[in-house]
Amino acid sequence: MYRIGDFSRMSRVTVKALRHYDAVGLLRPSHVDDASGYRYYTAEQLPQLYRILALKDIGFSLDQIASLLQKGVAAQELHGMLRLRQAEIESKIQEEQERLIRVEARLKLMDQENIMANYDIVIKSVEPIRVVSVRDKIAAYPAIGALYGELYSFLRRNHIRPTGLAAAIYHDSEYKDTDIDAEAVLAIEMGGKASERHQDDGKPWPMTLPGIGSKSDDERIRIYELPFIEQAACTVHHGSFKTLESAYQAMWQWVNENKYKVCAPTRELHIYCGEGKVSLDDETYVTEIQFPVQKA
Repeated sequence: MYRIGDFSRMSRVTVKALRHYDAVGLLRPSHVDDASGYRYYTAEQLPQLYRILALKDIGFSLDQIASLLQKGVAAQELHGMLRLRQAEIESKIQEEQERLIRVEARLKLMDQENIMANYDIVIKSVEPIRVVSVRDKIAAYPAIGALYGELYSFLRRNHIRPTGLAAAIYHDSEYKDTDIDAEAVLAIEMGGKASERHQDDGKPWPMTLPGIGSKSDDERIRIYELPFIEQAACTVHHGSFKTLESAYQAMWQWVNENKYKVCAPTRELHIYCGEGKVSLDDETYVTEIQFPVQKA
């Protein structure tokens, strides 16, 4: 037999817990010395203790555990009780998830009270610009980086020089978590002659682009002129792409408060994306958000 301290070390259950289990009738000592009052346990009591701990771990109260142990519940009945417990836990998880959504919405609302102070929003016209473009459905917003890689590869093959201005255009009429209709564009310099396959609507260009014209892997690439925007609500975000959401929130708030509506796909102009490899959390980035708008 083991004194309570030894049994505690063996089972890794505190002496205080063992005394409590004794007091509520869950696990009586195998022997209690009449003279000293010392409690003694046997190794054979370990399975019962571990069953108590297992039932406690999945959420049964000590009273419920005591009832289960006293009744000697059959395996089938215990299985049913565990199924019921599973349903209770799943219900609580759902309730907590819904509560979490409400908390997050409340935090976002509180944050929005200070968003407008961080952004100056202006209305301006946006001049047309000649670009090379690729448009595709992407799984998430950061995945647009692969489209830029495709564009730069095309430009290198065809000896076309970009001006350094990159932009992302989002064509969806609503926010989407995935399957996003995105277009990556790079502004390009004039020079050379483009094949008709890469011209916009087959119209002749007042410029030439050398080397474009026969590669099958260029079918996705389009060269055209981004249209003139008469009115665009614009703001500048200084910081990581991961925090662009705050700029968008400020823009939508401004648009609604000033009774405008967005009338064309929104644009992100990547004015400065650091040196070398692009990272999503570089606080030196400068991005201009453009919402083409008209009065609602």
